[in-house]
Formats: sequence, structure tokens, C-alpha cells
Amino acid sequence: MQLSVNLSAAYTSWRASLPRRPVLGLELLALLACMTIVLIGNGRFWRDVLSGHDALSPSTWLFALCTGIVITVIHLLPLAVLSTRTIIRPLILLLALSAAMGGYFMDRYGIVLDPGMMRNVLNTNPKEAFELMNVDLLLQTAPTVLLTAMALAWIRIESLSWRRALRRRLVWLIGSILVALAAAVVIFKDVGAQLRIQHQLRYTVMPVSALWSLARAQWQGAVNQARHHAPHDAVWRLPAAINQKRPLLLVMVVGETVRADHMSLLGYGRETNPELRNEPLIAYPRTRACGTATEVSLPCMFSAWGRRHYDEDQILSHDSILQTLGHAGIDVTWRDNQSGCKGVCDGLNYQQMNDTSDCRTRGCLDEVLLDGLAESPTTRQRDEVIVLHQMGNHGPAYYRRYPPAFARFQPACQHDQISNCTREEIINAYDNALLYTDHIVARLIKRLRSMERERDVAMIYVADHGESLGEFGLYLHGMPYATAPESQLHVPMLWWIPPQSAQRLGLDMGCLARRAQLAVSHDNLYHTMLGMTDTRTQRYDARLDLLAACRMPTIAGSASAS
Repeated sequence: MQLSVNLSAAYTSWRASLPRRPVLGLELLALLACMTIVLIGNGRFWRDVLSGHDALSPSTWLFALCTGIVITVIHLLPLAVLSTRTIIRPLILLLALSAAMGGYFMDRYGIVLDPGMMRNVLNTNPKEAFELMNVDLLLQTAPTVLLTAMALAWIRIESLSWRRALRRRLVWLIGSILVALAAAVVIFKDVGAQLRIQHQLRYTVMPVSALWSLARAQWQGAVNQARHHAPHDAVWRLPAAINQKRPLLLVMVVGETVRADHMSLLGYGRETNPELRNEPLIAYPRTRACGTATEVSLPCMFSAWGRRHYDEDQILSHDSILQTLGHAGIDVTWRDNQSGCKGVCDGLNYQQMNDTSDCRTRGCLDEVLLDGLAESPTTRQRDEVIVLHQMGNHGPAYYRRYPPAFARFQPACQHDQISNCTREEIINAYDNALLYTDHIVARLIKRLRSMERERDVAMIYVADHGESLGEFGLYLHGMPYATAPESQLHVPMLWWIPPQSAQRLGLDMGCLARRAQLAVSHDNLYHTMLGMTDTRTQRYDARLDLLAACRMPTIAGSASAS
């Protein structure tokens, strides 16, 4: 009994010795939380915005103070408007988690979380997303979340009548807006000029930028789904196609995350294309991508608008070249080992090649795209286009994209988290994945050769975008197009057209090889695929058709006469 009394007294004494739990008004708690997140959760933003400022100058400190005030109020306003005593703690915890995760990915990979990047994230399959979840992410974010949760649990929130709470809330909101406006006037000239030069700066403020970009991406996705799809353009086949006795098979390989300057066929010092080097390919060394992420590049590269007249609404509401060819009576099949066709194959034959339990867990290698390819096309009597969408060099887990037999360049990074590897190890793994792609495309060409008895065949290989491998501290891809480095925009494009198919198309292959040195882009694909299949729409532009200038005079003349 005495022991129980002593323990109770000791506990009471211990509780009495603890500092009293602070009682804060809801608005003050929101302000303190926003100030803390802005101050310590935005390292990337502060480094960028203060770059070039003299750290000892009073004007720099005034600039930083006013900038911090404006950003704090931007976070505070929605939090103060939406919060109640019940939900303010979960909301602050969400903001802290979002800031920690956003800061981690920006620092690790040099990306910015703009709507395009968030759209890419939303459309990434779970297996690819899981590769980005790792121990480093947990170690970076867990302390922030735990400390925030402990602080929120310790603080008590003042309870007020609804009238008094409403009056205080209005005073806080009006006062915050006035203070932010005053601070904005002080920094407007400097920040306005900086934002015009560094457009991506606005997407480095965590977590408001990430949450806004996520909402924007979701909204755009809903609008795109609800948008009425425009009637397809009038499309017709030329007599040259109708009079052919043998069907044409065009296979297009959409490479994933491949940069041109790592292809030995295009001048890279390492031999990353040992098998394709033995094939009579037309290689385009100066090809520019439509975008820096699959979500943008795929719709753009298959559209008539392309990057020259880029208009996302028009691109997403009009037929892709694949859908146009389908309307022309050509059989079109999309075979996917990645995260889908982003709408460009809607209404066409779609084959998800990695839809097995094994693939969903670990991912299938790109050889799955060739399964059954030799059998089905030879039974067709109509012209056919098949698209093979690779997993290719999708990062950061480059080592997962190739079998052990292709691990030629060593030491290669063997981590999903590339920050655990040296730049040399990352490049080795990336180049090993390119070796495997070289093998896949070479195998495809061999299969197409075996079909030449029944069909005229041809192959295009082109990557959707490139990749950063540590240049300027950047990794992966998805930078805004206007500020993206060349490594994310310069992609390889290869053509294989055997003599029999060249004769059918009336092509001077020497002319084609010479013109391959010209600067080209994804914008050429729409018009070249129309030209190759002898298909036309009102949007066809012969100047962008890579084959048009190399057609034999008789063929070119008959085509234009039609």
C-alpha cells in the first residue's frame, strides 16, 4: 500500500515538474507551422533565390525577410481559412510531409515539381514508383514528421466561441494579406526579374508548389477526359498503296529515356551498339524530342502539332498519327512494357505485355515485346503498323532494365537510390541498359528479315526523351522544356529499310543517308509515317516528311499528282 502511495506521489511530482503545455490560438499555431516549414523545409528554394546575393549585405537580409513573409502568408491563407481545431493538426502534418518529400526529390534528382512532372508521377505505374521509395527517403522524412507530430501533440489549442473565433480569424487574414502586400512591394522588382529568368523557381517552394502542381495535373486530367474529341480528319490512301501486291509492316520502337550522346552509332566513345553496328541503318544524330517526360512526349510526338505548334488542348483532342492510320484502314497495334500509351492508341489494338504477376512485381525485360511477333503479322493481308513501347532506360533503377549477361560496364550501380552510387557507376548501369536495347532492336530486325518473303518490312527506333546523369547536379528527366538541358532533349532516331522495301517506297537510300545529317525532331514523325504508308490528310506537310525529298522522281510525281 505504501509503495503504491509513493509511486503515485512520485508520478504527481514528475508531472508537476514538467513545463506546462503551451496553449496557442489556432491562427498562431498555423503561422508558426508555416514559418517553420518555409524556413527549414525549402533549402532548394533559398539556395536558388539567394544565389548571387551578398550574404553580408543588409539589402540581402531585407530581401530574404520579405520573401519569407510573402511565402509564409501564401501557405498561411488556405490553412487559416480551412482549419478547425479538429483538422489543423493533420493538415500541418500533411504540409510537413509534403515539404520533406518534395525537398528530398528535388535535392536528390535536381527536378522541379511542376504540373508536367506531377502528371508524370500520377501516370507512373506502381512498380516504377516503388523504385523511388527507399531507406534514404525514410531517413530524410521520418525525423521531420515525427518531430512535427510530437510538437503538435504537446501543444494545446485555445477554445473560443464561434463569434470570437470568426472575428479573430478575419483580423488575422486581413492583417496577413496587408503585411504580405507590403513585403511584396519591396521585393517585386527583384523577384519579378528573377522569375522571368528562372521560370522553374516558382516550382521549388515546398509544399505549396507541389500541392498546386498536383491539383493542376488532376484538373487537367479531368478536363482532358471530359473534353469532346474532335472528329477525325479526312484521310485517304494514295493509289501507290492501293495497288501494292504485298502488305507493308512498319514496326516502331519507342525507346524510353535514351540520350543520343550515349549511342556509339552516333559517336559515343563506348561501344553501346555492337549488334546494330552491323546493320544497314539510317541514323539521325541531331534529333530533338517533343518533351522531357513520357506523359508529354508521347502525345506530342504522335501528333500533327508537335513542338513547333505545341498546344496541349489540340494535341489531346485530336487523333494521333496511329489513330489516323487506323481510320485509313491500316491495322495498328500497340505493345506496351511500360505505363501505357497516354491516349495515342485509344480505340486501337492494345496489348499490355507486362501484365503478369511476375512483371507487376519485378518488371519484365523488353524481350517480352518480341513474344509472338514473328507469327501474327505474316497472316495479315492489310498494311500494318506495330508500336513497341519499351521500359528501356527508365531510371533510377537502370540495373533492373537488363539481364546479367549485359552487365559489361563495371562497376555498375545496383541501387534503386542512385545517390548511393558514384556518377561512374550510374553511367555504367545506364550504358548496360543501352547494350540490352541494342540487342532487342537487333533481334527485332532479324525477325523482320524472316518475314520479307510475305511482306515489305521497315523499322523505326526513336526515344521519347533523354536523361540527365549528373550534369549540373541533375538526374533523371522531366525538367520544364524551356530550361531542360540538352541531355534530356537530344534523342536517337534510327531507320532500317531493307532494299525490297526501299524499292516499294521508291527511295534513294543514298539520298536518305546524306539528309540524315540534317537537324530533325519528333515533329517529323507524323508526316513521315503518312509518307511511308502512302496515307494523306489535310495536315500532311511534305517538307516535314523525311522520305519525301529522297523519293524517285516518278514516285514523287505520281504522289503529288494524286
